[in-house]
Amino acid sequence: MWMTNANYSLRRRLLVGTASLMLGVLLLLSAGVWKYASHTADLSYDRLLTGSALAVIERIRSRNGAVEVDLPYAALEILSLAPDDKVYYEVRGPDSLYLTGYDSFPVPADYAPSSTPRFYDTEFLDEPIRAVAVAKRLNDPGVSGWVEVHIGHSREARNALTHEILLGEMATLVLVITLALACLAFGINRTLAPLNSLSRNLRQRRVEEMGPLPDTHIREVKPLVASIDQYRTRLQSNLDSMQVFIADASHQIRTALSGVQAQLDIAEMEPEPEMLRSRLSQIRNQHRRLSRLTNQLLTHALVAHRRDTHQFQPVNLNKLLSSILTSEVRDHADSDIEFNYQNSYREITIEADAVSLRECLRNLIDNAIKYGPADNNITLGVDVNKGEIVLFVDDSGPGIPADMLTRAVQRFERIDSENNALGSGLGLAIVKTVTEAHGGSLHLSNRSPKGLRVELRMPWERA
Repeated sequence: MWMTNANYSLRRRLLVGTASLMLGVLLLLSAGVWKYASHTADLSYDRLLTGSALAVIERIRSRNGAVEVDLPYAALEILSLAPDDKVYYEVRGPDSLYLTGYDSFPVPADYAPSSTPRFYDTEFLDEPIRAVAVAKRLNDPGVSGWVEVHIGHSREARNALTHEILLGEMATLVLVITLALACLAFGINRTLAPLNSLSRNLRQRRVEEMGPLPDTHIREVKPLVASIDQYRTRLQSNLDSMQVFIADASHQIRTALSGVQAQLDIAEMEPEPEMLRSRLSQIRNQHRRLSRLTNQLLTHALVAHRRDTHQFQPVNLNKLLSSILTSEVRDHADSDIEFNYQNSYREITIEADAVSLRECLRNLIDNAIKYGPADNNITLGVDVNKGEIVLFVDDSGPGIPADMLTRAVQRFERIDSENNALGSGLGLAIVKTVTEAHGGSLHLSNRSPKGLRVELRMPWERA
């Protein structure tokens, strides 16, 4: 398509498109002008033909039972105003009897004698001519019938006049179109000037300068400026979030690495095997925490990227949740954890990002396993509530203190508990990011008598 061409120019496109349109109009007008010029030339010389034919027909009379033709040569000389043209004529009496002129002069096959002049185009002596036929009825005692006069005139003068009119009109049209294109080019340059100004403003701005662009009074350019400002605002927001995330992530990784390094340094100086094994156990825990932190950092980066790209497609929730639960049951088959699946609506399809949803729900289940007891009871389910799809994970763990429910979804915010040593503070932040990317909201609530319910509420319209 032309819009994907790297050399595409709006200015050139407008000029070429308009010039092509005007060329088409010029061709149509040329056909009209040619027809007008030909008609005008015929009309002018047809009047001369009519005058000559009527002058001849008026001088024909009957005398003594015969038709007498007194040919007025002055009438034919009228046609000699075009010196390069030839004049042919023929006079016929009643019953088409040849009287004078060129015998076998062509006559229309359907011609019926009439006092009204009839014009027609024909050929005579291998030359195109314009002819007129006119007749007069004689009703004398000796002669009765129609007397016909046919006068033909070659077309050199007519064609010359047609060309003269055509060239004059075409010159005027070309001049008008040229002036119109020049005015159009000037108008396009003036119209595109705000875009050039906008481009210069963007080029001259510093990287850190993210304020709004100068306002414009041109209605067609206002949406472009507003869209650029909106895009720059989103870009700045993403950059700010990325900078905060990188700063927090680097701090967390440095802290974990420093802890591992400190444990290694102490372990090198431990003389007792028991103390050494204790240090190695602590190093292993620090390594697990670092591995979990790294994995969740990568997961958070993945879901953040997919949030911005909106890679949505139809997702069958029953199949997605069943596959997640099957994978978790297989991975924890040697534990005492009991997994449950709850879905009253077996076939529910939504527009969503299956990859992000899978990572989100796996994080919720991993959190429930990590913070819950050894005989944890985890339920993964889906429900429909007033135009919303509710994905939830229930566990039988200790829950979250009421004053920490809001803070728990923030990045790198860890809840104090006996299992917090391996926590990264990113699990619920990932869940919140995915939920908001789907236009939904995240809700945490403690269950009775114990346990935590995490709900992902997303808008849904029943098909």
